Amino acid sequence: WPARELLNPDDYSVMTILTSRGCPFNCIYCDKGISTRKVKFRSPSDIFEEMKHIAAKLNKKRLYIVDDHFFLNRKTLESVLDKMINGRLGVRWVCQARVDCISEDILRKAKDAGCEQIIFGIETGDETELKYMRKDTTLLEAESAVKLTKKAGITARINFMIGFPVSTRQTIS
Repeated sequence: WPARELLNPDDYSVMTILTSRGCPFNCIYCDKGISTRKVKFRSPSDIFEEMKHIAAKLNKKRLYIVDDHFFLNRKTLESVLDKMINGRLGVRWVCQARVDCISEDILRKAKDAGCEQIIFGIETGDETELKYMRKDTTLLEAESAVKLTKKAGITARINFMIGFPVSTRQTIS
């Protein structure tokens, strides 16, 4: 775990945690020099113990899970969420996820575990641009994910990009 105690915890309102490294997708804008396509997951127990340490020892009740895609491994995700719920961790957290992995049941569990916001990289409102960037998601999936997230009582934050070679004034407006 990072030696967070070497910093002054009072200077930070949110602590970050990394539960996996890598992303298996092939979007054209992503730098795979640091984060490879091979994903390495930490164990759910280790993740939960680090969260407990942050909450108890550093007295921080807000986390930002900085993984490229926290919802990627459903088994690991559910195990972490179960530990957070059963362990009564009592932290609020934010994460990033793709729109093609969202379901009502996992969102309910995430909400019960303290999730307050999911950041979706929808990137564009144009199917042609989505195909160009090899995002492998659709606008229908994006719309559904946002609606389900809001229905679960979780804030959906959306990230967009503009300026691809196939972009036009119409696709970015």
